[in-house]
Amino acid sequence: MSILVNAYCTHLMPPSLAFSHTLHGRRDLTNPELTQHLKGFQGYVLEKGKKEMTKIKYHLLRHIQRVNHHISFTIEETDLDALAQWSLASNAILFLKDGSIRSPEGSVLFTPNGDLPDPAVNVPFLPESYKRREQTAHFLKQANIPVPNLPPIPCEQELLLRPEDAIYHRAMALFVVALRAESLATGEPIQIETLKEKIPDGFIDLSPAEIVFLDGEPSEEEVIQFAWRYEGVALLLWVLGLLPELVFPNSICDVPNVAKIAFNCDAFKKDIKLKPINEVLDCLDLHYRLHWLCRQARLDEKALPFEVDSGVIVERHYALNWLIGFEGSEWDDVDTPT
Repeated sequence: MSILVNAYCTHLMPPSLAFSHTLHGRRDLTNPELTQHLKGFQGYVLEKGKKEMTKIKYHLLRHIQRVNHHISFTIEETDLDALAQWSLASNAILFLKDGSIRSPEGSVLFTPNGDLPDPAVNVPFLPESYKRREQTAHFLKQANIPVPNLPPIPCEQELLLRPEDAIYHRAMALFVVALRAESLATGEPIQIETLKEKIPDGFIDLSPAEIVFLDGEPSEEEVIQFAWRYEGVALLLWVLGLLPELVFPNSICDVPNVAKIAFNCDAFKKDIKLKPINEVLDCLDLHYRLHWLCRQARLDEKALPFEVDSGVIVERHYALNWLIGFEGSEWDDVDTPT
């Protein structure tokens, strides 16, 4: 019996289809039609079946957001085992002719009539993602920090960091608004023209919200919010290889040192060397899990049984999600779900 399969792979370079098949089409994100198709696919998941958001549906939607390749083909039933192996290696979910969405092994993740999947079934992740989760869990245990029961994060086979120049200009933009906020908080505001003169690279890629902050008369709450951006500066300088170490987030960054580096970034451009993506994802995995612990403690109205600065964690998590292009969002719209 022939089976029509639409595979949605998050792997940047899925392996070839090394089994008998009839190929109907394949496309990646260089084809703008795929982006629109994926939005429609998300709409299908949201609109069909039971309306409430479940754990599997949520992670299914996240998977679709991360798809890099859509491949359509027909195989024979005798090749299902080979399909499963290929799907696992490609981190693919499978859309079948009956409207169901399946895991690589064929387990039901979603049906259009609302049948609930086996709660033991999970949306797939690549082995590197599970390895990183275990690595973070080991670190947390060694530090006597509770290990939250959270899914893995995407891995280096699925993601690319923002380009080096984009990271540099984002760091400089954050430095400009943080410096302006600090000066407003101390009652000695630095004039915008002075900032433009001293830090011209900070005005190349300001976000809409940052432009409003610099051009307006911000509230006390907004001043505090933008002063926290020093933590994002520190994180991005670390990614650029200009800040030697990013310490555990139990205190705010060394603002004078961060400012010193940022002020001289133009001279340091020749020294920029991006951190390998695996190190950035190690950092993200840790802060993602620490952020969950902070949020849960607040919901439970309990003090954390270990020392961290939740403000530092929030700012770092935000910058890290921007770095990996989480949900395709630009700076002002970055989300940090846990």
